[in-house]
Amino acid sequence: MNLQRVHVIEKLPLVFLILMAASWWHFFNYDTRLNDFGQSKSEWLLLIDIGVTLPLLCFICIKSKKIALIKSIGYFALLVALGSYIIPIQYQVVWPYLTNLRYLILCGFIVVELSVIACVIFAIKQAITKGLNPDFAIEKPIKRFIGDSAISKLIIFETRVWSFIFCSRLIHSSAYEGDEQFSYHLKDANQSNSLGFILMIAFEIPLMHLVLHFIWSPLAANIVTLLTALSLVFFVAEYLAMSRRPISIDDRQI
Repeated sequence: MNLQRVHVIEKLPLVFLILMAASWWHFFNYDTRLNDFGQSKSEWLLLIDIGVTLPLLCFICIKSKKIALIKSIGYFALLVALGSYIIPIQYQVVWPYLTNLRYLILCGFIVVELSVIACVIFAIKQAITKGLNPDFAIEKPIKRFIGDSAISKLIIFETRVWSFIFCSRLIHSSAYEGDEQFSYHLKDANQSNSLGFILMIAFEIPLMHLVLHFIWSPLAANIVTLLTALSLVFFVAEYLAMSRRPISIDDRQI
């Protein structure tokens, strides 16, 4: 119950962000008593909310101060971007300068995130090289940096995919824990069938791109090609994982 309560509390800044964005859109686009029927639409009020109120709420509701800081910066950059659309042009005085600042913030945010990702990848590679359980080697550094949440579970899944793409030669089935282990890559030519699907998708990508480019539109062709290429990555990862990641059974779970 306490964990559920903490999880709900940590979502409050996001809920506040959505409600705040909707409220300020109404404030700037409709004449009401709150804005003196259109006579007082100052942008500095919104600036106080995104620069003071929302960051304070993040630090109050989120236990990890590092995550609170990252979310505060991310929410600030997002609301600055939204503010350029929410606030009518005639009321924007400081906002054009903030709009330019958001690119600097986003660049800094991306640099920090890439540094964290690099640290996570290094930690995972070191753990796998030492022969530790690959699942734990992936989960531990990600949860340490991000925490245990839906986002971290999605990132763990993605990381498992890319770990088999780039580090499959370092992963051995003996590294996985479990009382009983079963492999399935040889059953009914499972791995060979997967290779067949991979080749089919690989040959289909350029042909489908050309067909969609000329029949539909270049944008649609690019989108479909990108999604198909991502599906190909998942198939390749699954193909490589079949012979390396067994089905492990212990006294608690599979």
